Parts: sequence; C-alpha cells; structure tokens
Amino acid sequence: MKNPLKYSLFFLSILCLIGVLSIFVVTFTSPINKNKHLFIPSNTKTISLLDSLQNTSVFDKTMIKIVDPIIELLLRRKPYSQEISLIKGTNFISFCVQLRTKQPINTVSISIPEGLNIMEIASIFRHKMKIDSVAFLSLCTNQQFIDSLNINANSLEGYLYPNTYEFYQNSTPQVVLKRLTKEFNKMWTKYCSSVEVKDQRSILTLASIVEAETPIISERRTVAGVYQNRINKGMKLEADPTVQYALKSKKRLYYKDLEIDNPYNTYRYKGLPPGPINSPSISSILAAISPENHSYLFFVARGDNSNLHYFSTTYSQHLESVALYRARNK
Repeated sequence: MKNPLKYSLFFLSILCLIGVLSIFVVTFTSPINKNKHLFIPSNTKTISLLDSLQNTSVFDKTMIKIVDPIIELLLRRKPYSQEISLIKGTNFISFCVQLRTKQPINTVSISIPEGLNIMEIASIFRHKMKIDSVAFLSLCTNQQFIDSLNINANSLEGYLYPNTYEFYQNSTPQVVLKRLTKEFNKMWTKYCSSVEVKDQRSILTLASIVEAETPIISERRTVAGVYQNRINKGMKLEADPTVQYALKSKKRLYYKDLEIDNPYNTYRYKGLPPGPINSPSISSILAAISPENHSYLFFVARGDNSNLHYFSTTYSQHLESVALYRARNK
C-alpha cells in the first residue's frame, strides 16, 4: 500500500502552489477603479514610490508587499523623472510596462523672487518653460478659475507666492498657477491665520507697497507704520510704486506721471489702491499685519547706497531729508 502521508503532502503542496499563483494572478491583473496620475521624480526611492502608490489608493497594501522587489528592480533602471497615467481598468502589469518603457520628463527649477507682479512672473515662465504669457495672465483674472483656487479676490496679483519650485517641462498655466497659489494658502495658514479673511486683501495690498518701498527687512514695519498713520489721518499715501504699477513701468517718476487718472495713483486717490501691486514676502506681510507704532508720516531714501531711509514726523523735517538726498545725488 502506498504511503498516504506522502500523497497528502504532495496534494497540499499543489494546493499551496495554486494558492500562491492565484494571489499573483489577482495581484497583477486586478484593475484599478479610477483614473490615477503619478509624477515620479528622479532618483525616487522604492519606499517613497510604494508609499505614494498606497496613499493614492492605486494598489492595496497586500499587493504592494508582493510587488516590492519588482518595483525596486524597475526603479534602479529609471533614475530620471517621469509621468505615468493609469486609466481606470488597467492593472499592475500595465503600470510596470509604463515604468519600464516611459520616456523621461525634463524638469525645470523656477525661482520667483519677492516683489514681482504677475506680468513679470508670467515672463519668467515664458522664458523658462515656454508657457503662453497671454493664457497665463488671462487665468490670473478669470474669476471662475480664481474661485476654484480658494482665493477671495478678482485677480491673482499678490497671491503667487515667491519661492523656488520644480515643474516638469510640459506643465500648463493652470498647473503652475494652482501650485503657486497653493503655496500662498499654505503660507497664509501657517503665519497669518489670526487675520480675518475679509482683511486679507487689504493686508496684501499694504504689504506689496512696503515690499516695493524697501528691501531692508528691519525697516518694513516702520514703513508700514508710516502708511497706516497716513490712512488714519485721512492723508493720501503718495506711494511711488503704486503709480509705477498704474503705468506698468518701474521707471523714474516725473511730476506729470503723478497726475495720471488711475485708481492705483495714490497721489490722486486716498486710501489703499484696489489691490496688491506685487507678490510680497512674508516679512512684508507680517509688517502690514503689525505696523510699527510711531508718529512718522514721511520717509525718503538716504541716497547713500545703503537702501535705508530717513523718517520724519513733520513736512518741514521731510524737506530737510529730501535736501540731503538731493545733495548726495546731484
């Protein structure tokens, strides 16, 4: 009589093998239930990609444990950035094929300096990424698009957060603007959450003027205090950068320029202009939120290449400071 234990172990082994094969078949052929888009940066580590796959629900936890060594092998062969789209109904096999055969995506690093307006920012993206400036600027004033970004304004002027970003070369204006405003919202939540939403635009507007007036961080609260004092006294702000914004030029101003009939001309209209004139730094925003408490009503550049200013309480003192500036800049 043949050994029944030997046959039992044989059939058990066959069943285990069938079970393992079934798991692999299900793992590799189970379709995802929604469209997914992945951007895989260069030199991504296996664990980072697996976390991304799990967090975006592309594949479940059990599947990810099984495919770990396969992903690691494929990533070793793909040191560059790439973009993968998984359409609803596709499976892990198609993902592997794309990861193995997809062509690399060129990425570009973009730095947005503080104090630039939307036209200057559009120019950077046009030169660095060949993005259509007209489309970019059009979206900046498209109310439906602005509302979708959770921005309470009629223009994105002031809301394109200055920072260094990395985009892939074929990014659209929509993708770029979503990224910049997302960073703005993150910054505002982190540093300015105590400010009421209704005051956000006026804070940004004052901050943008402060940003344009002085590059010296230690002076920004003082400059903000000057403008706040003038507002409190019902005086015109008489801020040169707002006139330059109206003229769409940062040229030196002449007396005739101060007569332009434009709501951004703070020599002609009292109070803050309709909106920001650039994307200010966090230091200027904080200065606008908490202006320095003093009695100054005037300021003028020292003219000694220090970028510092003379501050005055009376107009006669201000004229003396202006005379010092002119004497240094004959």
